[in-house]
Amino acid sequence: MDMLKQIREMGDAAIDAIAIPASNKTTAGGAVTGILGWLASVNWLGVSGVLIALVGLIVNIYFQWRRDRRERTESAARMAALRDRCGL
Repeated sequence: MDMLKQIREMGDAAIDAIAIPASNKTTAGGAVTGILGWLASVNWLGVSGVLIALVGLIVNIYFQWRRDRRERTESAARMAALRDRCGL
């Protein structure tokens, strides 16, 4: 049972490792599109760029939150194992 949990956590880490950089690039691409649309005075392009940047930002925040939660759990488990080993 413990092995299945480890495999699931590895899958989550892999998804996060792919999703975080992808959402960063989406945010940057949307921001660039929004700026170019604003400079070119093309309203729909500027608005779509801002919307794409916001979606990328929201996805990025979600996956960063997941990674932080997973790392916090892993850290607590490591600290508990160290305390058990040291007899504290």
